[in-house]
Amino acid sequence: MDSSNQALVVLIKRQVLQMRQLRQFQWSFPEGTFGESVAAPSVTSLEVQQAILDQHPPSPIYQHSFLKKLIAMIENEGVHDISDDLFEVFTDLMMTTPKRPEDGGPPLKPCFKSYSLDRSCSNVVTVMEEQTTISAGTTGLRTWEASFWLAEHLITHPELLAGKNVVDVGCGVGFLGIACALLGAKKVTLTDGNHDVLAMVQQNIGYNNVPCPTTASLLDWESFTDEQIAALEAQVLILSDLTYDPTNIVPLVSILKALLIQGVDAYMSSAIRNPQTFVDFFTRIREECMGIQIDEIPLKNTEHLFFFDEETVQTVKVFHLHFP
Repeated sequence: MDSSNQALVVLIKRQVLQMRQLRQFQWSFPEGTFGESVAAPSVTSLEVQQAILDQHPPSPIYQHSFLKKLIAMIENEGVHDISDDLFEVFTDLMMTTPKRPEDGGPPLKPCFKSYSLDRSCSNVVTVMEEQTTISAGTTGLRTWEASFWLAEHLITHPELLAGKNVVDVGCGVGFLGIACALLGAKKVTLTDGNHDVLAMVQQNIGYNNVPCPTTASLLDWESFTDEQIAALEAQVLILSDLTYDPTNIVPLVSILKALLIQGVDAYMSSAIRNPQTFVDFFTRIREECMGIQIDEIPLKNTEHLFFFDEETVQTVKVFHLHFP
């Protein structure tokens, strides 16, 4: 496969594995990307079709929608045949894929999503997660976009993690913590206060070939002990999208204070859904952690690896919290 086709395969796979909405999908590169004398690669070519299939595919409903769109493009173009393997997968999906819930189908089930930490799809975090916003009474069973912004900062600055013990506070399904393990951390502990979340995190750690000790641990923000804090041996904290609920502010600041006074660096991303809650969080942490330094990390020059909902691009901020 030549380099232009390989680049297109990687672009398509990164979007499919993250289950990017098809209305936002990038199906090709701009004309001239590979030079004026090089023909633009086509997603409809047999070579590209064959390479798209993956061992941890996303939900059947998404696969069906994607392949239906791709096959329609192939047929409308009329240049290439449909790959036998691709058509076989599509036929199986036609027979087995349930209807969408809004069309009378069953509730959506958890599915694989995979997030590439580079542009070659060679360093990928695969997690099983829910497709709904709330499941089992928690929002922690899916990956939220604010974590992508923090991940991109850590990818750009691997020295922040290299050889350090990382603790993920409110880890959700584990994307960020597992990413840190793949980016050079010495040890990673993913913590959450919800047993259902931790059960899924434990599975997700197993789906990834993590190169350092990586564990899931219960950490209740309202009833933790000094012994628990010491056992974490934290050097770097990561946390994402934890300031949306005003009832979380006091316990969140409490656990962060216990960890920050150990001299750790905390990196935090958050979508600004409720500006007042965001203000309340920073007011509270400045009161409880006298002298703490809070640095907003500029993101305007970040080259995005992940695919974002256009609306969230303007509402996410990343911060570095530490004592001087």
